[in-house]
Amino acid sequence: MASITTWEEGVKYTTETRQAWRTGGGREAVLINARHFAEFAGPNLPLTEITRKLVKSYCFHLEDLEYATTTINRHNQHRQTTIRRNNNQPTTTAHIQPISTVLNHLVEDEEIDIPIPKFKRYKESLGRPYYFTRAQFDDILANIKQRRLNDIVQFAGHTRGRSGELFTLTV
Repeated sequence: MASITTWEEGVKYTTETRQAWRTGGGREAVLINARHFAEFAGPNLPLTEITRKLVKSYCFHLEDLEYATTTINRHNQHRQTTIRRNNNQPTTTAHIQPISTVLNHLVEDEEIDIPIPKFKRYKESLGRPYYFTRAQFDDILANIKQRRLNDIVQFAGHTRGRSGELFTLTV
């Protein structure tokens, strides 16, 4: 086993050896979020001191910064930019994901031999539904040049049917 003992060393190793972190599309966002944890807990934090209690206090810290729960859980696991809600505040789900990824990757590669705590994820809402205004709907219809597509969009808008329901309709 190598002598990986700190958060910074764990992130460096994971960045160099985990395929998704080496070349993946979300690489930059994950590294930013790993750095956020380092700023909170310190880059030289021993891996053995990463506990549920520490991560919970990190989540409270993120809540104080008004991050949404979805960002706390994942902290942009699959996106390069932070999702922002209507109030323009970053979401919070993504901040926990890099922590568990680093620890799990180190254990899988047999670089460390410590028990990995299970981190509680926040319950995520489905978000707020968004409805077009009549003017927006009319604008959409005005910009659709294909007659059949215009008819389909008009039908969908007037029936308020879900796309899955609309695509499975038969005549």
